[in-house]
Amino acid sequence: MNRTRPVSGAPAGLVALLLAVGALAISPSRSHAQTDSTRGHRRIQPLPAVGSAPETGLQYGATVFAVFAKPLAVQSRPSTAVAYAIRTAKSQTRIGVEGEHWTTGNARRFAGSLVWQKYPLPFYGIGDAAPESAKEIFTPSGIEANASAQQRIAGSLYALSSARVVDQTIRTDSTGALRSSGLAGVTGGRVVELAVGMQDDSRDNVFAPMHGRLVQLAYSRSDPAVGSDFTYGRLRFDGRMYGTIRGRHVIALHAQAVRVDGEAPFDGLALV
Repeated sequence: MNRTRPVSGAPAGLVALLLAVGALAISPSRSHAQTDSTRGHRRIQPLPAVGSAPETGLQYGATVFAVFAKPLAVQSRPSTAVAYAIRTAKSQTRIGVEGEHWTTGNARRFAGSLVWQKYPLPFYGIGDAAPESAKEIFTPSGIEANASAQQRIAGSLYALSSARVVDQTIRTDSTGALRSSGLAGVTGGRVVELAVGMQDDSRDNVFAPMHGRLVQLAYSRSDPAVGSDFTYGRLRFDGRMYGTIRGRHVIALHAQAVRVDGEAPFDGLALV
């Protein structure tokens, strides 16, 4: 398995934090939702985005969250939409929109996202022995689009399909070794991944689960036949389990494994 040292999650981490805060802020309470099973609820909440990272300096921007909770009689998870724009003191930008929609009875789920970014990330090298001193900065500029669908087979078991397209150029640190490393994707390029898989999703709440599990096994393939500049495959397992202890305290377990074969771009290798 190819492995790299982890890259910084400066933009992704900031967005993830905002998603968590927004979900808590706008998710309708269970007690309120139970007062009327014939009406749905719609909440739209703008939030500021503020953060900091060594590669970016001050980060600032805004996020707008929208949650559409359907009537209880429909027995469907809420649909969501998120739009955000982040700018940094070093003139870096990340703009994105994403959303998901559940059909009646959670029989199907459709999700998608579109992101444009010019954002720096650190690279440490390949393998567990890559030292902290090897850190250098690369800056991807371009778009990433994702679309996925899942269909219930039986109970909480779903079939998955997805497509991912990344089209970007990469500027590397002039003082680092990444430019002369010979790794695939150092100058950027187009990635097109098509994936299929299975998922077992029995969570009681998508924002803050207290019970249930989310277990996914998927295989994706990138190939010039579908317009990609790279040829590789990715097998990914992601398992999460939730349970309560002492009332409403929740304990969560998470295991993940990724195997990449072929000539994947360096920033698409399995991260450890």
